Amino acid sequence: MQKIYCSTCGTQLMEENGLCSKCDAKVEVNRYLEENEVELQPVNVNEKKLPAISNQEGIKSKFFTSKGRLNRKAYFLRGLIITVFGLIFALLASVIDTEAGALVFIVAMVPVLISHVMLGIRRWHDLNKSGWFILVGCIPIIGAFVGLYVLFAAGTKGNNTYGSDPLNQEI
Repeated sequence: MQKIYCSTCGTQLMEENGLCSKCDAKVEVNRYLEENEVELQPVNVNEKKLPAISNQEGIKSKFFTSKGRLNRKAYFLRGLIITVFGLIFALLASVIDTEAGALVFIVAMVPVLISHVMLGIRRWHDLNKSGWFILVGCIPIIGAFVGLYVLFAAGTKGNNTYGSDPLNQEI
């Protein structure tokens, strides 16, 4: 058995994995090294670990927030999902064909419109522009060209004013 020392304080350890008895640093041995090599890695015990899978976002953080950035692919796919839901509810409301149908349409379209606005704001943030630029899309004829720009323009590489790069590109 090899002697293992804490890389933080140098104290000899009795166990291969565990806490140093002197400085409480967590020490792990890399098992994939050759037999005679030992790599010790101190780990801060108080450090919070981030979840391993960041794609497990809730519906609120995917569709109903204006904070952060949204890349082209996510913008297109999420916009497509919201549009399909809007069309389904529009068809449902037209089948009902009463005051209840109009109520279903209005109640369903409010979250659809809010979600589209939030996605657009986050997409403008990815282009390092204010979310208020979404209002330019309301201008007739010009809005169509602006919509194409937002859909196809590459986002800012690296961090910008509105957050970190959703694609984690290096500058």
